[in-house]
Amino acid sequence: MHKDYITLFDQLESRRKILFKKLDLIETELLSFNPGGKKWSVLQVCYHLIRSEELSLIYLQKKIGYDTHIQQATIGSVIRSALLYWALHLPFKLPAPKRVAVFPDNLQWPQLKTEWTQIRKGIRTVIHNLPEGYDKKLLYRHPVSGRMTLYQMLTFFDIHISRHEKQIERLIAETSLP
Repeated sequence: MHKDYITLFDQLESRRKILFKKLDLIETELLSFNPGGKKWSVLQVCYHLIRSEELSLIYLQKKIGYDTHIQQATIGSVIRSALLYWALHLPFKLPAPKRVAVFPDNLQWPQLKTEWTQIRKGIRTVIHNLPEGYDKKLLYRHPVSGRMTLYQMLTFFDIHISRHEKQIERLIAETSLP
């Protein structure tokens, strides 16, 4: 039933694992190097992605628990999703919500990898256990674009990761340790 979700999720997992392989080859000092100003370190970018997915998972689990109050998707959710897709393809920086842009001190790559893996397992579980008829329900709420379907959420994750992968590549290419 949820074959499209599984396919998109598997693509996300593949992208995450490729990112892991790249970052595993980089020295810890470079991953944690903060270039200053409003720029983030590579670990901060990863933390941002992880927190975004973690908060999304928590929201999904909560919404599914209140199944009688979940609205059906409308043309509005399609439009909002399309606008978000378009906005994330713009060539300039967009502000991140504070909930996913405040970083703890001393981020560690191994710990972040473990957390991200656990969150993805939780998302996979939600997808596999999604009740019949939930594919058209507004289970996800983006902080800017509002309510969306699970498929629209997974599409957002894909675009979001793609955008930040480019940021990570720039940081690695531009950053030289003092």
